[in-house]
Amino acid sequence: MELSAGQKIKYHRKKRGLSLRALAVIVGISPSMLSRYENDMCLPNALIIRELAKALKTTGDYLLGSEHREMSIQDSDELQVLRIFRNLNEKGRKRLIDYSSDLKDTPKYTKYTKYIK
Repeated sequence: MELSAGQKIKYHRKKRGLSLRALAVIVGISPSMLSRYENDMCLPNALIIRELAKALKTTGDYLLGSEHREMSIQDSDELQVLRIFRNLNEKGRKRLIDYSSDLKDTPKYTKYTKYIK
């Protein structure tokens, strides 16, 4: 069964050891508003979703149900690379992709060198 947006927010808040008040302060909203989100009384706007996702180390798409996999703490580096990529122009994106491909083909930088071709 798929969790609602509010259930995901609450689950990840607790998983990260944050109180309702602490997460509300981080996001910049009142604890009562965060409680309404967690209880699915209303949905946060895009700016709040972005801040919640950042604080909870996940994505807005996951919180809203568009993405089905939960991001783990290990994925935070992946998320950082994605944020960097999204802030680059087309020329910068191409350079990042080229550079990443070179790293992938260099055995000392890969996890599973025997599987990389």
